[in-house]
Amino acid sequence: MHVSNRFLSFMLAFGLGAPAFAQFDTYTSEFDFFNALGGADVVTEGFEGFDLDEVIPAGTQVGDVIFESFPTEFGGLAGDNYFVFDFRGLHVERDGIPGEGDLDFYFPGDEVGLSFTNDVFAVAFYFNVGPSNDVSDYMYVETPVGTAFTGGPVQDLSGMFFAGIISKTPFSTATIGSTFDAPTGWNGDNLIYAPVAGDFVTHNILLSGCQEVPPVFTTGVGEASVSLNTATNQVTVFGSYDNMSSDVSMAHIHGLAAKGQNAGVIVTLVTTGGTSGEFNGVGTLTDEQAQGFIDGLTYVNVHTFNNPGGEIRGQIENPCPGDFNADGAKNILDFVAFQGAWVDQECAGDANHDLTYNILDFVAFQGIFQAPCD
Repeated sequence: MHVSNRFLSFMLAFGLGAPAFAQFDTYTSEFDFFNALGGADVVTEGFEGFDLDEVIPAGTQVGDVIFESFPTEFGGLAGDNYFVFDFRGLHVERDGIPGEGDLDFYFPGDEVGLSFTNDVFAVAFYFNVGPSNDVSDYMYVETPVGTAFTGGPVQDLSGMFFAGIISKTPFSTATIGSTFDAPTGWNGDNLIYAPVAGDFVTHNILLSGCQEVPPVFTTGVGEASVSLNTATNQVTVFGSYDNMSSDVSMAHIHGLAAKGQNAGVIVTLVTTGGTSGEFNGVGTLTDEQAQGFIDGLTYVNVHTFNNPGGEIRGQIENPCPGDFNADGAKNILDFVAFQGAWVDQECAGDANHDLTYNILDFVAFQGIFQAPCD
């Protein structure tokens, strides 16, 4: 297909580049975190077994974790709680309750380094602050593959935050801390991590009307994280949708079918309804269905009252939406293919899902093109 000079100028003006591939997902909910692991074994480490006012020096190993550094040393028991000299340091126990091991950092900017005796693919941490504080995005778990921040204001009286990261690339070190912009002191509860194990497959997918068969022209969009435990065949789904044409009636995993084909329901999901909301669910696949999941032959389908056969769909595989011509690379040919769909007013040419075809579609596709593949 011929590419006009105006079209080439448009692309060059936005500066095409090859993005890095995403290697991790972050979580601010323990529910999402554990379910995204698909049943993989996890380990929880506290400080049980140490004397109540024992100083734990840097380099101490607890289970499979070596605590490499602390802000400073700490003091002893004061009443029913621990008092930290200079208001900094590491508690062995808190609130005088044996077996409740805590890391306590009282100043913004404090952090502790960790190293794992064996590689891990997931790590998470509970942060504890006062229930009146909004500490969104101030506390974090940092790893060589990426950083997970807590999110949102404190929602309950316990004042607990959660930050977790699941990586496709194993790692052996992590740092737990808070930024200097944090508005409050904080402490933290148990550390959770998952040793490397090849017993789960996770895909983060995008849902659109263009993937329906036949295509559905809709402003609705969605995304989902779908994980399969290959040891148990248990599949878990967490997703969301937005701007649907009518209220969502149901959602499912379907299979076995490749792109461009339809298949029956194999897992029923729970939805919150409405034109924007969430869906989730857990199911167990047969061996044949599990293999089909791995081979990319399953998909998530979200149904609405206006489109009972499905309004948005996403094939369960690692997508690279900017690779428009599906040749395994992102380059000028993807814009050529996109221009063809746009000129022919095919569903996929409406990149911004506004049911019209104009220059804004090219702007939207440029953003898709530059986004990292999963």
